[in-house]
Amino acid sequence: MRVVFLYSFIVLTMFSNSILASSWKSFENWRFSGNMKLQSSETLFANNDVATINKRRLQHNHIASTRLISNYQKQGFSFDFHYDLKFQYSTLSDIEAGTNKSKQIIDLDANLLEKNDYLVSQRIDRLLVGYAQDKWVIRLGRQAISWGNGFLFNPMDLFNPFSQTAIDKDYKSGEDMLYLQWLFDSGNDGQWVFIPRKSSENDDINLDVSSAAFKYKLFMDFAEMDFLAARHYEENILGIGMIKSIKESMWRADVTITRLKDDSIALMLMSNVDYSWIWLDHNMYGYIEYFYNSIGKNSYQELLGSTVFDRVQRSEIFTSGSQYVATGVTIETSPLTSFSPSLILNLHDGSILMPVNFTYSWKQNTTVSLGGNFVIGKRDTEFGGYQIPGGRYLSQGQSVYFQIANYF
Repeated sequence: MRVVFLYSFIVLTMFSNSILASSWKSFENWRFSGNMKLQSSETLFANNDVATINKRRLQHNHIASTRLISNYQKQGFSFDFHYDLKFQYSTLSDIEAGTNKSKQIIDLDANLLEKNDYLVSQRIDRLLVGYAQDKWVIRLGRQAISWGNGFLFNPMDLFNPFSQTAIDKDYKSGEDMLYLQWLFDSGNDGQWVFIPRKSSENDDINLDVSSAAFKYKLFMDFAEMDFLAARHYEENILGIGMIKSIKESMWRADVTITRLKDDSIALMLMSNVDYSWIWLDHNMYGYIEYFYNSIGKNSYQELLGSTVFDRVQRSEIFTSGSQYVATGVTIETSPLTSFSPSLILNLHDGSILMPVNFTYSWKQNTTVSLGGNFVIGKRDTEFGGYQIPGGRYLSQGQSVYFQIANYF
């Protein structure tokens, strides 16, 4: 019954969206697009994992969703609107709440139906107006921004970065922000953002949990440089990034220094190299990345209540340790298929996270993805699972997934 509901939802969404898209395209200066997705994952936990309390070891997470996108542009003015509708059936304990409780200024999320393991929710993920001239851009409203040069670890990407195990990376979650950009004749540019957030006690704007950041991009003869200065959750952050070509490869590095609330200093460093080549008539692409976090913790007891725990709770970082090496390769097995295995190694405890993805471009606007997130590690390691009070272990389990996405 659940599967029938899911597929009926997708079929109805495709039908309605195709009709709307064909009629909307007649509006001058407007562009209409969107996508609909069906995603299913299965996660296997160990008997003594926290997730198995009163539940089976094999747990499910099924999502059917659609995103409707509209964009208006005329004489420098622009308007963007993204609407998300999602149905989710999940036996996992962390079923999405459907509403973003991250102190957004305007509540644009709502649960339409919430019952046991079912959730139907809607949200406006983009709602912004903008104006652009030759040398400057201004945008106001719910939007997203990405900074930094990391593949899996990104110390300079402060606002809603993607998890290393995220299945769907088409769109970052939007934040209510003011964005300004100034473009220089030299090609350099400066970007400034202000993200106000509400207090957890009331609906007033609280500067203590708000963010303001400035990034300047400088093109030099030997490298491309980024300079970052930010005030983020009462912490001052300075950062510098670099991109430099080395023969046929690219080297990237980001460093941030943060003065924490207790006046101590936190250092984050990321460095990677990537390279493309051809092997046996197949296009190949690979990278290796190193990440260091001076405030990283190596046990659940150390993690709980720490500064790094706050960042994990805010979804700014997704690993709690201090040092990692990550590597990955993408193999174009055919013009329509690609295989992308990767590996993340915690250098302190030796545990490993292995995201794997296979993508098939089934039709011109339809993509099928298969994959999984597999862990290797002993108990009381990060990926093997930390023991918590009560004797059980906090582990993400072994998971496999399937996704079909149609874009219109």
